[in-house]
Amino acid sequence: MQYVGLAARFLIGAVFLVSALTKLTSGVRYRSFVRATKRMRIVPRNLVTAAAITVAASEVAIVVLLAVPVDLVATAGFAVAFGLLAAFTVGIVVAVKDGQTEPCACFGKSTTPIGTQHAFRNGFLMLAAVLGAIGTLTGGTLAFGLAAVAAVGGLVFGGLVTMFDDLYELFAPSPAPARRS
Repeated sequence: MQYVGLAARFLIGAVFLVSALTKLTSGVRYRSFVRATKRMRIVPRNLVTAAAITVAASEVAIVVLLAVPVDLVATAGFAVAFGLLAAFTVGIVVAVKDGQTEPCACFGKSTTPIGTQHAFRNGFLMLAAVLGAIGTLTGGTLAFGLAAVAAVGGLVFGGLVTMFDDLYELFAPSPAPARRS
């Protein structure tokens, strides 16, 4: 189980690192994230800026907590990740229920409208956070080779998650062509 914990550390860490970087590497990107948050109408207008700052700070905190080689600290990182993902998922469900089609700005610019697929993606990440916390708390000594495989596996899955919208668009069924009468 400790290898699952390590893989989850890299998976969740990579996802939130990319997410934070896409928001914080330029003022233009950050303002774009704030505008997207405002257009989704899931946070009261007067709290959008505070919510955006909280999200970005939480993402950075998750990355830092998961990078610290102390099991209890990493477990706290998984707990913060789970909480943030749960809040995101509630926001997604509310947005979808309201019929909103604003693209998800989780990993930068996207054209994929927010949808239930994003809630399922977050469910996968919440499961990874829970398994990561459990695996981390089991402790024990890791064999280098297996630890390397777990770390690389976590990074690969993290990369796939950050490309989720692109992969979804690639494999999503296309609308049926209009019939001619």
